[in-house]
Amino acid sequence: MKYPLQIIPTAEADITRAEDWYRNISSALGDRFLVSVRAALSTIQKSPKLFAVRYADIRMSMVKGFPYLIFYRFNEEYVSVLAFYHSHTDPEGWTKRMN
Repeated sequence: MKYPLQIIPTAEADITRAEDWYRNISSALGDRFLVSVRAALSTIQKSPKLFAVRYADIRMSMVKGFPYLIFYRFNEEYVSVLAFYHSHTDPEGWTKRMN
């Protein structure tokens, strides 16, 4: 089963900002980035319990080939992406968005 996916606006903006950054380097790199993000989101939709709970009820997945983490919540009906976060920044910074 593929669960419905909701991406909150700040996470969507983070994805767009990262895509723009990679596209400024190379169009092909921007394309590769988006393919990796979509693959990660698809895996989360198909198997949301695959990834461990990292903080309260929030799970985390990595984006293959890029230093990004996807933080999401699953409630048995849908998946909600709460943060799209660069892994080389403050490791606890994404939690500030949860408050």
